[in-house]
Amino acid sequence: MGDNNEQEAADLDAMNNDGDNLFEVIYRGGRLSNSTIYNIPANVFIRLRIDLSVTKIDAYACQYFVKLTEVIFHGNVTEIGRDAFDGCSNLECVELPEGLLRLDDWAFGYCTSLNGEIVIPASVQSIGDNAFGWCKSVQRVIFAPRTTSIELGHHMFSSCTNLRSVTFPQNLRSIPRRCFGGCTSLINIRIPLSVEVIEIDAFSGSGIQSIVLLENVHQIHWDAFRDCLFLKKVTFHSTTLNFANNIFSNCPSLTIIMIAPWLWPKLFASMNRQPDFIIKFFQQYHTKIFAFNEWWVNRNVHQEDNEE
Repeated sequence: MGDNNEQEAADLDAMNNDGDNLFEVIYRGGRLSNSTIYNIPANVFIRLRIDLSVTKIDAYACQYFVKLTEVIFHGNVTEIGRDAFDGCSNLECVELPEGLLRLDDWAFGYCTSLNGEIVIPASVQSIGDNAFGWCKSVQRVIFAPRTTSIELGHHMFSSCTNLRSVTFPQNLRSIPRRCFGGCTSLINIRIPLSVEVIEIDAFSGSGIQSIVLLENVHQIHWDAFRDCLFLKKVTFHSTTLNFANNIFSNCPSLTIIMIAPWLWPKLFASMNRQPDFIIKFFQQYHTKIFAFNEWWVNRNVHQEDNEE
């Protein structure tokens, strides 16, 4: 979470009682705090409608504003600043606008009631660190299929414990550091062919049970799958992989690794601090070499199944 910064109070163009203990506020900039609207009863919450004049939601604009339950954007908003909605623990509904270019660090961090589906518009070019970190009720994330270029921050969905489904853009180059760390409900995920790098702790502590890494993946960083307690099977299609240390540290359920035979020594070397892993797979090593030839012949079939 970011630090509080001094900022002028929010410019609220109008306030309307929308019934059902919900007030609608038209926001025109500045900072909205829990004390800004002091006449609202304790059991009444806020729907924030962004005025058409606003093109950027300033940093810390609504940080920790616990009365906020919904934000309605429009197409003129191109940037959501650092910590803009960080800690809005009752925020349930957000529809990001087409035309949005940038989501800064912690933009929606700790929005623990944000639920359902998050759609990242195709216009978005960058998403900062922890942009949706600890959003524990989010279930699905979809990157719009027309996305052409996007930079993803570290810890972007870290500890989103209810996240079950992610649809990536097809030109993604890397899975960022701890992007899905602690996503315990994320059982399966489809990595695009474009991905080349799996970064540090990318899936550590997640619920992943099986994963296929396609032929363009050439680098897997430290602890990428650390503490994946339910990971059973990993398939590598690349033949030129580089492994950092302990990528499968504390993966007790892992029993099947499909990999080019000449990469086994490199994988064992990277796991030199995990003797149980080495013993477990070295005992199966020769069997896997023989079985590999049949798998390699049919690898295109596996790849086609993954892409369907």
